[in-house]
Amino acid sequence: MTTDETEKFKNIVIMANRVAREFNDGAVDTCVLTSYALAAALTDLGYADARPVRVEAASFPDDRELHAAILGSPGPRRARDGYWCGHLAVCIGQSWLLDPTLDQSNDTNGWADAGVAVEPVAVPLTPEFWDLDLPKPQRLLWVRSPTVETRYALVPQRGFARAGDARPSHWRPLAEEITKAIRWLEKVTIREVHR
Repeated sequence: MTTDETEKFKNIVIMANRVAREFNDGAVDTCVLTSYALAAALTDLGYADARPVRVEAASFPDDRELHAAILGSPGPRRARDGYWCGHLAVCIGQSWLLDPTLDQSNDTNGWADAGVAVEPVAVPLTPEFWDLDLPKPQRLLWVRSPTVETRYALVPQRGFARAGDARPSHWRPLAEEITKAIRWLEKVTIREVHR
């Protein structure tokens, strides 16, 4: 992992977030649609091993007066109509985790009033993240942002594949928009490097 690689994936996931937010008229709770679209865009751009993966993302603000936000916690609850009970991100092979919709946590628990926020995540993975034989605490991936620490855990399940937004007819138009935006971003980055 290099700083350039980290910066590249961070820019990609933020661009995917912006495109998806515009595509979805400002909605941010679109992890299935956006993750499928981002995985398809990355595949179109040569990352053949990009795929959606179910995770739990638990974000803990530094301010202990604020409540944590947990996306994708496994449990017996039912999702409301049109939603899926889980959280989806994108993995590139077993090396990178990209979460284009973590910022949906910002809409919960009064964080905005306290100036607390998370943004989309691009972070390298360790082999332990994938090793389901290890106890959960050893498999966790911690990501730090300025005012929040987020804990990621792999949740092995493929139920999201039956969600409405997992259909190619739903995510393909967004994937095309994300692909265009990433290609534009790559051109701009190349021009800046050669200045």
